[in-house]
Amino acid sequence: MSLGLNNQIEFDEHISKVTGGKCTILGADIAEQSPSTKSKYVAINGQLFVGKIPKTLGLPDILKKSGKSKVDFLKIDIEGGEHAGLEP
Repeated sequence: MSLGLNNQIEFDEHISKVTGGKCTILGADIAEQSPSTKSKYVAINGQLFVGKIPKTLGLPDILKKSGKSKVDFLKIDIEGGEHAGLEP
């Protein structure tokens, strides 16, 4: 799971590459991503979500919407909201 994309998905692409594309990458950001980023996310078996973490989009919401039940890797860059984003 990658929180705080801002159209910068190099980490996500790297994880896809080192896992042989076998994992689903869940990405979220407060803003809609560019068409180019959306296209690249599809290519790496990713799903994108839009919302302010955790106010309008929490980790449980992302998991539920994606049909997943756990997170193996977590990258967070949400400009000071990292701790609040991890609150239950």
